[in-house]
Amino acid sequence: MGLLPARGLVYVLGMVSRVRSGAPLDLNQLYGQDPGAANVGFALNEPTLGGVSLDGNNQVLTRDEFVRGAAALAPQLAEPVAQAALARLQQRFDLGGVAPAPPAGVAPTNAPLLHAKDLKPLVLPSLGIDIGADMVVVGKSVVTAADTFDASMSRGRLVVGRRSLTAQFPQLGAVMGSPSWVTRGTRTELYFLAAPDLASAPRMYRSTFSGNRLSTPTPVALPPGVDSMISWPKVVGDGGDRLLMISRDATGQIHLSASADGARFQDTGVAFPQGAMHSLARSPGGTLAVSYQQGQMVQMHSLVRVSHDGRRFSAPLELAPWSPNVHDATLLPRADGRGFDAYFIANDGGPGFSLFRRQVRDDGTLGATERLTSAAETGEASKPSVVRLPGGGVRLVVAQIAQRAPTGEPSVQRFLGATLPGDVPAT
Repeated sequence: MGLLPARGLVYVLGMVSRVRSGAPLDLNQLYGQDPGAANVGFALNEPTLGGVSLDGNNQVLTRDEFVRGAAALAPQLAEPVAQAALARLQQRFDLGGVAPAPPAGVAPTNAPLLHAKDLKPLVLPSLGIDIGADMVVVGKSVVTAADTFDASMSRGRLVVGRRSLTAQFPQLGAVMGSPSWVTRGTRTELYFLAAPDLASAPRMYRSTFSGNRLSTPTPVALPPGVDSMISWPKVVGDGGDRLLMISRDATGQIHLSASADGARFQDTGVAFPQGAMHSLARSPGGTLAVSYQQGQMVQMHSLVRVSHDGRRFSAPLELAPWSPNVHDATLLPRADGRGFDAYFIANDGGPGFSLFRRQVRDDGTLGATERLTSAAETGEASKPSVVRLPGGGVRLVVAQIAQRAPTGEPSVQRFLGATLPGDVPAT
């Protein structure tokens, strides 16, 4: 499965009225700047290749030709390279034909908002490689659930604050992880996976958090495809009793599931491409945002899409087209109601990964980007997690890559936390 669902529900359906009217693209001129995007544009505009030409000129791509050509060529545009090219074409239409990003390797120039003194270690039980955290505000306190593994990834522990949930409920499995907090009214619940080991199929459980304690977990029925710990299910509320879950199957295809009671999830049939490190968020107004990454480990790109009905999603846009390696995007609804902020790590030409964030507007277009850290000063960040504080600030947790193995993968990661005063300035 690629960018567009095989059964023909193209990603642009319902989007024409929300795509900004951009000038037609001169594909010959574009070829000198972005050959990959230009070649996809020529295909979209060439009837002999299955594309659509409305004006008889296959050298100039209009917005309508882009929309209809993408629908016609859906099966041929499944590879990540083609998806990235489509995203860059979409950006040029959004921005009136101008280049959608600075030249490759040029990151945002603002000074880092966070420095080494601002990032404080989290006092949580650790096995050496802290993977990911999820936070929730209960009263006036931030409660953190996190998973941590040993260097061989043979042991995994889920901790809530300073308590080990794995030790508290050993009957569920020796390995626990993938925590998701959900707030429904006055009720706060934790969803998580448990398995005998990383190679075994996991089960999902949920537990109610009250009085600084978790109730005895109860099983949650999962949709087909959540067959390992790296399915990474993420559960969010929709403002009522209905819950949504994003996950990936054994082939890497991303799925969106829903639950009316929180105890049983069923696939919605919404089709996403193959990807990893997916994230899902819902704004108070009901807009959904989904992010995921694609590519090879040393050359990844993170994409984001939005939806107003939970079924039709906007075109995928690269969060950081200026970087050759972008990972770990997560999403937070903005306090001003103007979409979301995406937090992600990217290589900016310096050592390792720095942390950035970028506005994602409700119409699926992208706003301003801010640099949050510089890896040269604070070390490499990974897997950011964020939560809105009652006063409007943002609590941030990252897994700092403190040490790498000779083969390059992290061998020591530790959680660090910081507080930001607010969101990216809206543009």
